[in-house]
Amino acid sequence: MIQDGRAQDFDVGGMVRVRLIGAGPDDANRASRQLGLDPTEPAGEADLTIRFEARLDVPAPLRIIGDDEAGFDDGGFVILGRGSARAIVPFDGLGQAGTIVARRGAGVPHLVPIINLTMLGKGILPLHASAFTYGGRGFVAPAWSKGGKTEVLLAFMAAGASLIADEWTYITPDGRLSGFRGPMRLLAWHLGQLPNLRRRLGMRRSLTLAAVDSLRGGGHIDVPPADLFGPERCSHSGQLDEVLLLVRSSAPGISVKPIAGRTVAERILFAHLHHRLDLIGRYWQFRYAFPDRHSDVLDDVAGRERALLDPLLTDRPAWLVEHPGRVDLRRLVDEIGAARAEVAVE
Repeated sequence: MIQDGRAQDFDVGGMVRVRLIGAGPDDANRASRQLGLDPTEPAGEADLTIRFEARLDVPAPLRIIGDDEAGFDDGGFVILGRGSARAIVPFDGLGQAGTIVARRGAGVPHLVPIINLTMLGKGILPLHASAFTYGGRGFVAPAWSKGGKTEVLLAFMAAGASLIADEWTYITPDGRLSGFRGPMRLLAWHLGQLPNLRRRLGMRRSLTLAAVDSLRGGGHIDVPPADLFGPERCSHSGQLDEVLLLVRSSAPGISVKPIAGRTVAERILFAHLHHRLDLIGRYWQFRYAFPDRHSDVLDDVAGRERALLDPLLTDRPAWLVEHPGRVDLRRLVDEIGAARAEVAVE
């Protein structure tokens, strides 16, 4: 159990250190689930500090933006929730070391996108992708949301891969991989194809998922990766060797073919623009409140990403993997393997 109130750190891949001060158990446990990390004792300087308070003292009156979405006074910008202050976020400092003040029990708005900006500010690429090592090589599998990141990860894990990240992968300029290993979202049809994982989950969890799936036509359960594969197969890092760009298709079969790394980079840029919409919307609210204050990282986020993506992807083998939504997981591994063998990846 995470203790109440004490300072604690989350070390994201040895790249960004997030420090929680005064967090309640719910806040700390929520952060731990999101990041797939256990807290550690504070050490050194934090890259992002989040200070929790029982109540945020916000001057009145506030100037309100939108339908009670945010407010501001002459000094600061406040994100609102259910009619009260939820967090004070210095948007002009995002991407650099800074402090967010949050109301205890209300969560931290935009925590993962803010960590991603902090990575970018340090010259590290955040990639919306799963990542794993297989056959001695490191793979990243980027996709649009619901594009198959979990499916390709499950498929290769069932074939003996080791997990690096399941949702966001972080890549240094020299190609080192790390990332989040938060709970994996499993559907009933996933376990229908992977009986070993069903047995590992146990009868109670499997029956719960089957019941939810039959009642709602597509329920899910969230399971920590270590519960599925064991901690020994949830590695902490790897090296980027190949890219699998995942695209869902209305065609019934699986298609795997080489694709230029530059094309992958361009697609990823637009996928990331979509992922940042909520955060960018908040930033525009901030700029409305304070037109003369801005974030250098947010203002040039696409340019910074392009500068990192191009050298990382240009000379690495990349594959366009088109697949139906409910893909045959075993065949997915076979088809990717066959395409790689035909091109003779070194």
